[in-house]
Amino acid sequence: VPLWERYGNNPALDGVRVTGWPPDDDPIYKNPPYGDAFVVFMLLTGYGLKPTPQNMPTPPGPAGPDITMIAVILIIALVVIAVGIYYMKKK
Repeated sequence: VPLWERYGNNPALDGVRVTGWPPDDDPIYKNPPYGDAFVVFMLLTGYGLKPTPQNMPTPPGPAGPDITMIAVILIIALVVIAVGIYYMKKK
């Protein structure tokens, strides 16, 4: 005898990671074309589910200097200095 019905393999507490779960009698839970379809549909269409504030993605910060470009410039400068020293000693 089933004591409760679980609609999908995606247990999530309302308010912990997401908010806005529709009530249990919402028609979106009925007749999914495959397992867990209602969650995929709700995530793709924005139907109800929203991330909680602590799980919102953080906006990217200001871009810092490109370390690779700085390293390349330093290597080129060192090569130019080494070549200059070589030619000065050669004369």
